[in-house]
Formats: sequence, structure tokens, C-alpha cells
Amino acid sequence: MRSNTIAYVLLLLIRQDLIGATQPLLLLGGAQKRTKPSPSPSSIPTFNPAQLLPTKQTLQRITNTHRPFLFLPNLIGYLRIALLVVALKSALVKPGRTLIAYMLSFSLDVVDGVAARWLNQVSNLGGLLDMLTDRMATLGVLFVLSHIYPSRFLPVFIFFGALDVSSHWARTIESAKKGKHHKSEGERNKILHPMLTRFNLVNHYYNNYKFFAYCCVSAELFWLCAYWLAFSDGELVRKLMVGVFGIGWAVKQLTNAQQLVVSAAGLD
Repeated sequence: MRSNTIAYVLLLLIRQDLIGATQPLLLLGGAQKRTKPSPSPSSIPTFNPAQLLPTKQTLQRITNTHRPFLFLPNLIGYLRIALLVVALKSALVKPGRTLIAYMLSFSLDVVDGVAARWLNQVSNLGGLLDMLTDRMATLGVLFVLSHIYPSRFLPVFIFFGALDVSSHWARTIESAKKGKHHKSEGERNKILHPMLTRFNLVNHYYNNYKFFAYCCVSAELFWLCAYWLAFSDGELVRKLMVGVFGIGWAVKQLTNAQQLVVSAAGLD
């Protein structure tokens, strides 16, 4: 009798389990089917490629130390210098490699500035490194051009190299003395001659980013076109050099000359 009671209870439990795990009949006379509930779209895991990129907090944790030479923007600056070495090392024999390495280094000039502002890693070392790398790049190209063009062009390359270095270095010294960034304006306008105040290229150069970008890019590409024409007689390159990049290059040289005068006058 006791065994029959236990068997009866087990049958009730099994029957209750089956009823709770099955769905009601959908059609009369239809058989009951055990179905698995379909997962909702929100419960399906999705893959986002952006998850593979390091976050801002991760980059800050890795590079935000008390040593500015380990800041991410400055690490990018070291990479720019390494690419310049690659470019200049093969400049006389492999123009293709030189152009690729040089343009990569030049493009990273934008990346390090964005990284410095994004990660809040702006430093005096970074500003100095950026300025020196730019001057090294321009002098390196002019040095190469002085080797591949006839010697009568040597004074031209020396002049523009000296103008580029002296104007930017005077600007950097004056800015450091006044506790300003070399790209800022403000009180500088008070020391200008009235004619320079009306025709202040330096002010437009540093306060108008589009104008600044056009002049900088044009100046670099002007010299690179001159470099490429020493190895290949390309009519399109010649037209771009004179018609498109030549204007920005000329404005950049005028800006350098005015910057040298204004910065020298503002030292005292």
C-alpha cells in the first residue's frame, strides 16, 4: 500500500511538470509540443569594432605620468622624427620612399596636437618638440634640394631655411618670455607699426585656422614638388607647384618675414 502511494505521488509530480513545461493546444486535436522560447533581440550580444580601440581613460592611465617625455603626443613626436630620418636617409636614391615617409611625418603633426588637447597632455616639451620637428623637416628638404639642384640655387635654399628657423625661433623666445603660446596673439598687436597693424599677416596666420593650414600645407608641398621634379618631369606637378601651392608658399614666406620683425621688436 505504501509503495502504491509513493508511485501515485511520483506520477502526479511528473504530470504537473509536463503540464507546466508545455504550451496549450493551438488547434483542436493537435498534439502538444515542447518548444524553446526564442531569445529577444535585446538579449543577443552584438559586436562593435569600436570596442577594440582604447578609451580615453585607458590612454590617460597609460601615458598620464609625471614625466612629459612619456606623454602620448610627445611619443607621436618621436615617431615623426624617426620618419624624417627614414625620409632623408633615402632622399637621394629613393624619392618614392622619401615622399611617403615625409608625408606620414607631416600628417602626424595634426595627430599629436589633437591627442594633446583630447588627453589634456599639453606640455612645454611638446610645444618645443613640435616646433623643432617642423624646422628640422623644412631644413632637411632644403638641404636635399641643395644637393640635387645646381649650385647657383644654393643661396636661395640657405636664405629661406634661415628665414624659417629665425622667425619661428624668435617667435618661440618671445612667447616664452611673455608666458604665451607661440600661436597666440593678443597684446602683440600693440607693438606693431601702424602699417603692419593694417596688414597683419601674422595675426591672420595664427587666428584663422583655414588660412594657417593652407599656408603650412602649401609651403611643404611646394618644396616637395620641387624635390619630385628633380626626378620626374611631370607637367601636372609643375602646374600644382606654381598655381596652387606657390601662392600659399609665398604668403608663408611673407608671414615668416613679418613674424621675425614683430617678435624681435617684442623681445624688449
